[in-house]
Amino acid sequence: MTKYRFKLEPVLHYRRFKEKEHQTALRETIRQLEEEEFLLSELSSKRQDCSQRLQERQIAGLKPVESRLHIRYLQRISREIEKQDSKVKQGQKAVDQKRRELIKSVKELRIMDRLKEKKEEAESREYERREQVFLNEIAVVRHNRNRTDP
Repeated sequence: MTKYRFKLEPVLHYRRFKEKEHQTALRETIRQLEEEEFLLSELSSKRQDCSQRLQERQIAGLKPVESRLHIRYLQRISREIEKQDSKVKQGQKAVDQKRRELIKSVKELRIMDRLKEKKEEAESREYERREQVFLNEIAVVRHNRNRTDP
């Protein structure tokens, strides 16, 4: 039996390549999202610490000028948190998009793999059918030879 050659093998290889490419892109996007989330948590922590220090100093008798500086700093950190939160949301959308792309490429690869398996099974059945026909012909020839030979 000759080895079956799947005619769409280049397409199958391409789809495997695309799947790996999408996996890599998803990993990178998740890594970037984690960085953005870390920065957001750092900013939130800074704001909380600054707010707590402001309250402690106000209790201890903070000058109005220093109080305004702290409040401005808190406002600036709040704006940075809003920007960072926006980046995190964009990152989450990007991760979702990359995940959808990966799922699509996995489905396309599975379709091609199933098609290849079906073609190989059909080829194997056809080979077995031809082999059985050949064996039947041999049996008929032997039977006829044995009948005619005394």
